[in-house]
Amino acid sequence: MSTLNIHMLYDLPVGAYHHYCALLCNALAARGEVGQVALTAVFSERRRVDVDPEEMDLVDPKVAMVILGPGGGIKFSRYYRFFSNFVRHWLALKNDGCTLVHLHTATGLNALDLGLLLAYKLKGIPIVRTIHELTAAERLAHPSGYELWFGRLLLRLTDAVIVHDPRNIPLVRAALGRDGTPVAAIPHGNYLVFRKYMPHGSQQEARAANEKPVVLFLGVKRHKGIEVFLEAMRQLQAEQFPVQGIVTGRINPGDEDLLAQIEQLANVKQDASYVPNHDMWRIYTQADVVAMPYLKGTTSGAVHLAYAFERPVIASDIDCFKGIVSDGETGLIVAQGDAAALAAAIKRLCEDQNLCRRLGRAGFERVSSGEYSWEAIAQDTLKLYRQALASEV
Repeated sequence: MSTLNIHMLYDLPVGAYHHYCALLCNALAARGEVGQVALTAVFSERRRVDVDPEEMDLVDPKVAMVILGPGGGIKFSRYYRFFSNFVRHWLALKNDGCTLVHLHTATGLNALDLGLLLAYKLKGIPIVRTIHELTAAERLAHPSGYELWFGRLLLRLTDAVIVHDPRNIPLVRAALGRDGTPVAAIPHGNYLVFRKYMPHGSQQEARAANEKPVVLFLGVKRHKGIEVFLEAMRQLQAEQFPVQGIVTGRINPGDEDLLAQIEQLANVKQDASYVPNHDMWRIYTQADVVAMPYLKGTTSGAVHLAYAFERPVIASDIDCFKGIVSDGETGLIVAQGDAAALAAAIKRLCEDQNLCRRLGRAGFERVSSGEYSWEAIAQDTLKLYRQALASEV
C-alpha cells in the first residue's frame, strides 16, 4: 500500500474548524500509511485574524502548519502575501509528493473557492471535501439561485465528499448529479482534548445554595437560534424563575444587532468574544445546561464540546442532533423555534440537578466511545481517500 501525503485546507487557524482539522490531522499523522500531513489555513482577506500560539498547541509536531494569507497590514499587502504563498504552495505540491488535498470548508469567497479547486485540478491532485452546507450563505439565510448553482459547481469539481450526518448523503448526491463520486458519512470527533486545560478536580464546581443555575449559549449567531433562546429567557424572567443565562463566543458578521437584544434582559449576561482554548473548561463548568436551539445546521460539534465537560444539552429537533442527542438520556430535545418549549426544558433541568448530572455523565460516556475517537475517524477518512484515488485512475 502506497504512502499518502495529505494537505488539509480550511479557512482560519482559529475556532471550531481549526480544532476539528487539527485533531483529524494529528490522528492521520499517527497512521502508518500516512507520510506527510500539512494543515493549511487560507485567511480570508475580509478577516484580520492573527495566529494564536495557543491554537497551535493543538497541532501535533508531526503535522506541518502552513499559513497562506497572514492577517494584518493593508489590503494590497495581504493580497500579495497570499498570492506569493499560494504560488509557492502550489508549485511544491507535486515536488513534495502530495497525494491528495482535503478541503474542509469553503472560505465563502466564490472566486477564491473556485480558484483553489481549479488550481488543484490543473495540478492533477485529487480533491476531497467535507461538506457542512452546500453554500456558506445557508448558515445565515436562504441562498439565492446563483449561490446554489455555484455551490453545486464547486461540489462537482471534487473527487470524494464527506458529510457528518448520513441524512445529508441524498442531498449531496442530488447536488452532484452523478453516482460515481464516493460520498461517506463520517461522524464528528470528540473534543476531549480540551479537558487537558482543566485544573484537577474542577469538573463539577460546587454552587452555593443561593446561587442561580446557569444556562450557557455559545456564539452570537442567528442560525444557532439565539433569538429563540433570548425569548425563552424573557419568558423565564417574566415568571421570575431563578436562572442566569450566559451568552459568550464570537459575533457572527451581520448579527451585531443581537447584542442590543441581550442587553435588554436582566437574566442574561453576554461576553461576545472569542473563548481561548485554556478557558473553554471554565465557561462549561460554570454552566449547568448548554442550550442549542439551532434553526439550521448539518453538524453537531458543539454537542461534543458540551459532552466533553459532562454538561447536558437542550437541542432543537433538527436532523444533525438526532444521532448524538438522545432525549431524556444525554439531553433534552425541543421543537425547532419553540421558545416556550425551550423555557420549559431549561426549568426542568435547572430544578433537577440530579437529572442534570445524570444526562451530562451519559453524554460524556457517549462521546468517549470508540465511535467518536479520532483514530476511528482517521481510519474511515483514509478509506475514503483511497476511494478518491482509485476513482482518479
